[in-house]
Amino acid sequence: MKIKLKKIYFILITFHLLLIPSLCANGLIVSDLALIDAGRLHLRLAWENAWHNDLNHDGVWLFVKYRRYGGAWQHLDLSATKAAHLVQNVDLEVEAVSDGKGIFVYPQQKGFFSDIETELTLSFSENLSLLGQYDFRVFAVEMVWIPEGGFWVGDGIGTQNALRKGGAKALDSLDTEPFWIESEAEISVGTAANQLYGSAADDWSPKGNIPATFPKGFASFWVMKYEITQIQYADFLNTLTFEQQKNRTRAAPDSPPATPALSPAPLDRAEAARSTLVVAQSADALTLQPARYACDGNLNGVFNEPQDGKERACNWLDGEDLLAYLEWAALRPLTELEFEKIARGRVFPKKGEFPWQTIYLINGYGVENEGSENETLRKTETFDPAISRVDSAGFANYNSGIDFRQLAGVTRVGFGAAQNRAEEATQESENEALYFKRRLQAGASPYGVLELSGNVWEACVTLEAVALRYQGNVGSGNLDAEGKATVWRFAPAADLLRLRGGGWNSTAFEVGNFRDTSVSARYYANLRHFLRRDTTGGRGAR
Repeated sequence: MKIKLKKIYFILITFHLLLIPSLCANGLIVSDLALIDAGRLHLRLAWENAWHNDLNHDGVWLFVKYRRYGGAWQHLDLSATKAAHLVQNVDLEVEAVSDGKGIFVYPQQKGFFSDIETELTLSFSENLSLLGQYDFRVFAVEMVWIPEGGFWVGDGIGTQNALRKGGAKALDSLDTEPFWIESEAEISVGTAANQLYGSAADDWSPKGNIPATFPKGFASFWVMKYEITQIQYADFLNTLTFEQQKNRTRAAPDSPPATPALSPAPLDRAEAARSTLVVAQSADALTLQPARYACDGNLNGVFNEPQDGKERACNWLDGEDLLAYLEWAALRPLTELEFEKIARGRVFPKKGEFPWQTIYLINGYGVENEGSENETLRKTETFDPAISRVDSAGFANYNSGIDFRQLAGVTRVGFGAAQNRAEEATQESENEALYFKRRLQAGASPYGVLELSGNVWEACVTLEAVALRYQGNVGSGNLDAEGKATVWRFAPAADLLRLRGGGWNSTAFEVGNFRDTSVSARYYANLRHFLRRDTTGGRGAR
């Protein structure tokens, strides 16, 4: 991640503005902020390795926070009219959203782009008062657009509590049938051949029909390209009040500087699992001045340096932490069905497959470019033929800490992806074999979403009875006074969410045996998500 800071003061009558540029993604830069008038904001946006192919494309979700007279940060609604926002680069498209919580920017021309840069003008839904002092922060999250279409859930192995089709084969745990989702209509749940399998006798399976209002993944949607990072969570914390910060961290906000914010262990201990998030400036419990958070992966007391592990996946998040971040970013949690859609695509599944659509994976045993925006792993040199094949194994951060050579913790999101592929853009768009090779190296799904297997467990809305009340509502952008999400309060996070995709310490055995990093594995379908674990994080959708 790169940071460009620029402080600008703009005076309009008695209107005073302090602009605080920021960024929130791998190789994503927001800079050169300037207020045009009381209703428009100028900025420069740049990101790396953008793409638009025949299947889908990536993009950026932009949203704005502001505060008046140094008060609490609030979400700033933007115009819901596309034409109100101007983009200088003609190769980019702007997509406004009906609730005005932000905008999407994405490439409208097909191809792969090593660097995209543009000037943007964002229009507010309403003009600000001309009297007052305001601070602004603009945040950006890399996203991937998932197109409308049917897909399969389950991969034919029932031993991992996978979703599956009902009927006779549903009783045979070694030879089940995947279930095809063909629309957003209600899904009938039961034991008959035309139903999604569910039985009161199985505590892991759905118990009731899945309503039409529950997001199934058939409709198009956006999803975060990467898991939430350490610096993204720090940026989130830095817009909260003292009381809100207390509930979204493990350590109290008035803890001494360099105290780990989420990890219960000092960051130089293996138990921290390579967390880098610390208290940079202590809060004042008397005045309720909130703390400031930052990353200090190299433990030198200088925060947010290039080698501080800012882009590592954020671990130690519980369900309430994830929901609060997503509410704040005006996103929403994924459902388990959507998780399988983005990890699998439309093809019929292989038993035990991973998101790159093979049954093989390979892990890393050492770190290169420690803590930097180019941090990556060296691939292990040992291939187990039941698990790995050099020509079809996807790269994932799993099995970590099992062997003394491995890193035992999280790594940079997108660690396996090529840093610059412009020189092969034409070849890649025309050469299916090269594209497949790139997906294996990146550990990417068919849609280009990364780290769906390994690194951190992904918390998704499950198919339990109370969770079926979820209708895909997106976050409001603001939390309650205690720092909790409000939109999804019909159920506690522990009942709403279940973990999918495996983490850095997950293992994988031959097909038919334990492999919790596989797409369809639901080993922890009954595990209530209320603890901060060194392996838990997540991502959001819209």
